[in-house]
Amino acid sequence: MSTVMNHLAQVQDLEGQLDWKLRRNGDRGALRQTRRNVFLVLSMHPHWAGRICLDLSKGSIVLDSERLQDMTLSKVANWLDQEYQLRTLSQKMVREAIGLVAQENRKDPVTDWLLGLITGWRTQGRRLALSCSGGRGRYLL
Repeated sequence: MSTVMNHLAQVQDLEGQLDWKLRRNGDRGALRQTRRNVFLVLSMHPHWAGRICLDLSKGSIVLDSERLQDMTLSKVANWLDQEYQLRTLSQKMVREAIGLVAQENRKDPVTDWLLGLITGWRTQGRRLALSCSGGRGRYLL
């Protein structure tokens, strides 16, 4: 249940930051078709958050670890249309917004893997040192 509440809170926070057209009576109307709005949705909405990144080892933008392709752009544009009625977005605008999101989310899986090995080795080394020293707290590392 808390996951649903968290999801709703994230969407409400996102929608508070988006640029909406205002009606004459001051009520919120349609979402403006801007690059900033597309960027905010793709970087903050729970459906997309963390899924788009620049994979430094591949040298390309990826969605869920798969290289971005034209068909993927069309699927993203369809989702934006269904969820936020962003109907007139060009594929170029969607690509540019995805590029901005990816720049914010750079990842290097090789570096992450190597850092994980180092961290794991240090943890195992400390455990070994404690067990060899009889638990007296003297580290060999």
